[in-house]
Amino acid sequence: MAHHLIPSNATIKSIKAGDARHRLTDGAGLYLRLFVKGGSHGWRFDYSLNGRRNTLSLGTYPDTSLSLA
Repeated sequence: MAHHLIPSNATIKSIKAGDARHRLTDGAGLYLRLFVKGGSHGWRFDYSLNGRRNTLSLGTYPDTSLSLA
């Protein structure tokens, strides 16, 4: 499966409704789920602790920017 990397804030701003991608990722656990909550994008971070996968929600875009996430 191809990964869609987050190169810049301009990439996020250019996403329109109907985009086929479901998430943009940085390749190290941070990703942006597209169009959750009716149009906002949700920041998530996946990590492992004691062999269990966990997900941390970091807020929504644009309230939480790429640099802050």
